[in-house]
Amino acid sequence: MDILTPRQVERALTDPAPSVRAFTLAGRPGGLSDIQVERALSDEAPEVRALAVSGFGKRMNDVQVGRALTDQDVEVRKVAVADLAPRMKDVQVERALTDREPGVRAEAVQSLTQRMNDEQVERALLDTDYRTRAHVMGSLSSRVPDEKVERELTIRNAAWRAVAVEKLADRLSDPQVERALLDQSPEVREVAVLALHPRLTDRQIDRAALDTSPDVRKSISELVHASRVRMTMAQPEPAKAFPSTVPQSSPSQTVIGFEQGQTRQFTGEIQGVSETRKILSARAMGKEVSVVDARGRPFPPEIQPGVYGKIVLDRSGDIVFEGKGLARSQQKGLQ
Repeated sequence: MDILTPRQVERALTDPAPSVRAFTLAGRPGGLSDIQVERALSDEAPEVRALAVSGFGKRMNDVQVGRALTDQDVEVRKVAVADLAPRMKDVQVERALTDREPGVRAEAVQSLTQRMNDEQVERALLDTDYRTRAHVMGSLSSRVPDEKVERELTIRNAAWRAVAVEKLADRLSDPQVERALLDQSPEVREVAVLALHPRLTDRQIDRAALDTSPDVRKSISELVHASRVRMTMAQPEPAKAFPSTVPQSSPSQTVIGFEQGQTRQFTGEIQGVSETRKILSARAMGKEVSVVDARGRPFPPEIQPGVYGKIVLDRSGDIVFEGKGLARSQQKGLQ
């Protein structure tokens, strides 16, 4: 947008088509007047208002902040909560956490985690939206009561038991770890292996290596060093050596995680994806590297060989892929 004159920017910001106004704001033109900022923040099109909140958050006064947080459009409120969290007053925090739309509540829990009091945490743990409950369990696991931990781990829904094992991994007692590893659901057992593998005993590792589920067997063989797995499988899978301690990045391996020695994001060209989707081969800065998640989770399905983009660990601990198009090698093939 730097190539546009102030007059051209003004004309684009007042164009009849919302898409043109939105595109202009997305370009983050510099030097907009307070009048132009206010006009964008009160635009009739919600997509324009959302872009204005995201782009001009630091310039917004208290009235504009309050208006954005109570906008009639869900997406605008979500953007406002995410981008204006540090400026929100206690009453605005409470309103966002009790918003009628689950998407706004989920964003509020994610952005305002450290602002939540005990009552708000307890209420969020009972939220009707599973994303909100899952984020609270993961981000505030230390504040989840012991009885609540036990209740979540024994709930009838197997998919939710798997979520509970993953999000509350650091709270599980040894008996709870053992129970998760013996859960009747293969999904729960696999998540238990992925989330708890540094804590597993040799006996538990050997048992997982003989599990009836091929996914569990593959996970344990990829996560635990081959010397610790005494597998007697009829058709053994080749084991990929991973340390049982906290994995760290190296010149040839990038580990996605929050711990020291790990990284929260990686940008490069994806060249290959393992069968279990837990190991990527990629190229970045002219070097070949492998990319793994510190918790051994599979990467999102949109990550495919030949794409270029950024792998990000978001604030809730989920892996997100921001595709930037085809890799150069793929582009050449289309020319």
